[in-house]
Amino acid sequence: MTKDDKADKNKGKMTVEEAGRKGGEAVVEKYGPEHMADIGRKGGEHSHGGRNNDDDNNSKRGLASADKETREKVAKKGGESSNRD
Repeated sequence: MTKDDKADKNKGKMTVEEAGRKGGEAVVEKYGPEHMADIGRKGGEHSHGGRNNDDDNNSKRGLASADKETREKVAKKGGESSNRD
């Protein structure tokens, strides 16, 4: 199969990127840009659990969710080994 044959075979087809852009544009045209903003915000709330980056955030996700005193205590220990001989 030559290069020209491949080009003819793919003629009229679009890439996934092009299809996504075209679909997004159609949604904006049908529902408006506010709709896109709303669904984007809802997606972020869902995927991030509605969390924000406040110091009082208790998302139960590792040291970052610990209180300030605990984080400072751990940070002061730095690279100390937990099992010294």
